[in-house]
Amino acid sequence: MELGITIPLQKFLKLKQPPYGTCPDPLFCWDVHRVKIANGKVLMIVSNASSYFAAVTRMTAATWKRWEGEAVGAIADSMAVSGFDEATIRAYFDAAGAEASESLYRPTEGVEVTKTHGRVSVGHMNQSVDMIWFENVDSQCSVQSDMCYLLNNKLIRNCSLRKSYIFPAEAFAESLAEHGILRGKVTLN
Repeated sequence: MELGITIPLQKFLKLKQPPYGTCPDPLFCWDVHRVKIANGKVLMIVSNASSYFAAVTRMTAATWKRWEGEAVGAIADSMAVSGFDEATIRAYFDAAGAEASESLYRPTEGVEVTKTHGRVSVGHMNQSVDMIWFENVDSQCSVQSDMCYLLNNKLIRNCSLRKSYIFPAEAFAESLAEHGILRGKVTLN
């Protein structure tokens, strides 16, 4: 799994310039950006050209020290908010090569920090930032469920792998199915 960081995030984290990514499959490539919105700072994670599926998590001074784990956890949380069951989420991370702990999706290995995955992906990330610019950060939760739902259930015109209108959550589910990861049914109690 690759996390492509923007230049502002790289400077904020005081990291050296990362290499270009080598993962050939866009399903396992994500672009990550630090975003200041109405009442706080969040980490926005957007899948590369495969679907524009997004995750948003609240960040604190302590969580910036482990931002990679927070990003991977946010992806898992956003998948859950979008109706993916736990077996599907685990199957995705197994296929991505990011090992997860028993209960939380925090990488132990298999996550590589790279440059962002191109202008198109970064451009879509900027459009996503515009959508949540005035949303309030829920200070009680790390995962920003309302923002994740808003971003993943808006109709997008197209993404580079699809030429028709689609919801990012549906496009992500289709990409998973193309890789043999079928979306399970979620039962609400």
